[in-house]
Amino acid sequence: MKEEVGLAPDAAWVADLVAAVNRFLNIPIKRKHSLRAARQSIAFVASEG
Repeated sequence: MKEEVGLAPDAAWVADLVAAVNRFLNIPIKRKHSLRAARQSIAFVASEG
């Protein structure tokens, strides 16, 4: 994420990326459900914006 944001810090998608990663890192994740949680986090952020 740091590399992507560093390459385009003013891009329109930066806020969405940061929000998705923040949500992903701050929710309790069961090991076998991590991919599902990541997809749900991305979908949640997309629906908010």
